[in-house]
Amino acid sequence: VVTLVKSKLTKGTSKISSKCNDFIWTKLDKNMLNTNNDLFICNCYIPPQNKQVGSVMKNKNTPFDILQSEIQHYGAIGDLILVGDMNSRTGEIQENTQNITEITNDIQIEIDKEHRIRSRNNEDKTVNQYGKTLINIIEDSDMVILNGRTLGDWRGKKTCHKYNGSSTVD
Repeated sequence: VVTLVKSKLTKGTSKISSKCNDFIWTKLDKNMLNTNNDLFICNCYIPPQNKQVGSVMKNKNTPFDILQSEIQHYGAIGDLILVGDMNSRTGEIQENTQNITEITNDIQIEIDKEHRIRSRNNEDKTVNQYGKTLINIIEDSDMVILNGRTLGDWRGKKTCHKYNGSSTVD
């Protein structure tokens, strides 16, 4: 996993350690961003279910245990973005967006589910155990998956193409 930062952003950016060697947490300072909260970005790689030996962890927790713990920690002190390859096939499972809120001018308002957060599309219809786990973590953290929900990717295009097929795992 590699995270690159533009040289003009380095003064307001810091790397934060993780309990998993395959996660890189980066903090963008709220003063640099001119926002109310610091922004924490986790660039992560979780090996496929059948290749757990590829991930060297500093303790005995699974990568998803560590991810959930670190999301809870950093989410309590700032805003979050999660990126990377989690080998999580979520198919057409829709996250529960009822608890999602938006901060506008320091006033917390509920986002209108029908008009503000689109249903997520995904060309990959397969669901694996990692996908179910990721959905649970995302729902517990009041986050949403952007693949298949944003301008330029309304269809939820496949993101991984290999000799034995294509999928949406990152």
